[in-house]
Amino acid sequence: MKRQQIFGAALVGACLVLACVSAWGQATTGTILGNVKDQTGAAIPGVGVVATNIDTNFSRDTISDSTGHFFIQYLPVGTYRLEAELVGFKKFVQAGIVVGIDRNARIDPVLQVGEVNETVEVTSDAPLVDTAKTVLGQTVGNAEILNLPLVNRNVYDLLSITAGVQNTASSNAFGPPGFEVSVYGSPNAGTGGVNYTLDGGTSIMSLRNTGNPAPNPDAVQELRITTHMFDAEYGRYGGGVVNVLTKAGTNSFHGSLFHYHRNDALNAQEWNSLEKPVQRRNQFGGSVGGPIKKDKLFFFLSYSGLREREVAFENDARVPTALERTGDFSQMTKALIDPLTKKQFPDNKIPANRLDPTAQNIIKDWVPLPNLPGNYYEAQVPIRPRNDDLTGRIDYSFSDTHQLFGSYFLNKGERADVLGGTLPWTERLLTWKQQNYNVNETWTVSPVSMNLLHLTYVRHIGGRLNTPAKSLADFGSKYQIQGEP
Repeated sequence: MKRQQIFGAALVGACLVLACVSAWGQATTGTILGNVKDQTGAAIPGVGVVATNIDTNFSRDTISDSTGHFFIQYLPVGTYRLEAELVGFKKFVQAGIVVGIDRNARIDPVLQVGEVNETVEVTSDAPLVDTAKTVLGQTVGNAEILNLPLVNRNVYDLLSITAGVQNTASSNAFGPPGFEVSVYGSPNAGTGGVNYTLDGGTSIMSLRNTGNPAPNPDAVQELRITTHMFDAEYGRYGGGVVNVLTKAGTNSFHGSLFHYHRNDALNAQEWNSLEKPVQRRNQFGGSVGGPIKKDKLFFFLSYSGLREREVAFENDARVPTALERTGDFSQMTKALIDPLTKKQFPDNKIPANRLDPTAQNIIKDWVPLPNLPGNYYEAQVPIRPRNDDLTGRIDYSFSDTHQLFGSYFLNKGERADVLGGTLPWTERLLTWKQQNYNVNETWTVSPVSMNLLHLTYVRHIGGRLNTPAKSLADFGSKYQIQGEP
């Protein structure tokens, strides 16, 4: 029995290790690469190259090969300083190198003859074009995320600044919100055309294959969409790849507070509405991040809330007037025929003893009086959207060769909705709760081998709560269908 248990455990372990073989992409990291040369253009092998994150002091090093080429992979997104040094040459330093999601920053150090204690500092920016990859796409950094206008503070709206990308819908017909984009006119954006990830893990609503809500802008470090020639690791869908990366803590404490308010008092009157629609929208929240242990352990937390009051308009419908509710149709020009005698009711008035009390109660409770010319009614159903999201992240650097981070994202909310009928009895409540768990480990086992482990768990809870049903008995009827209560 023990032998079988050991064999089973070994088999599971082997499957996990083999499963990790395919996880060699950079959904949360980037690369710095280049060629080291001297002033004559000759390649220099054996040069020590170090990339250091200026916010966390995390560093990773390598040595240029026989052709002078160096390659520093799986660097956490951020701004770096690159140093290259070799005995007999001045030390090369270049700062301000931005490493983005799944991007290659190419730096080609040129070493000058001299002492190592002498430094040549380069201040020019790194190339904006990634010459090491043929993918097409665009990265939206934290500065753009915070400074570009976002009406509803939804970072997916920024995808439309990319050529060929269009936001097509934001739906929640089944409860949880879903977001869809179209890449180069792809018609299947809402049925699995685009792959969405959060912190390297898939973040898709499996019910409709649409993108899950993303953290609020204050919690997003970088947003990237790849539209063409993306790596095979993203081969789940063919339309494109959307990567969202959360912020991480740094060696300094930082935070933010925000509150955005919209009020119908500042809105213009709509030409096709009887009155100005009610709107009270409040979005508020904040973030905080910093070191738990400098250079080693960092945290980041962010919260965002939404409270809103607005109305939804139903289609208009012809409804009975106050007189018609009592059986008086004398204001109608068309003759009202008695179904029993096949003759017109006198003066188009139905006798009171011919009015069914159950029908009268239904009209009284569920059918409103006209509010538009021509005895029409247009319903304004109050809707109170409510949403809360929480983002948390922990980063830990065991050493220069071993890093780990874990993130958690919660999006929870509810909103009233209408089914598109003509009277205000079709209201329903949509509820949702989304949770994303991600753990990412990067371990440089040796100069020629690296292990990446990524675990993702996504959970959805939600549904529709329709208006409570009523039976005829609730309106005073004694009629029953056989077999029904």
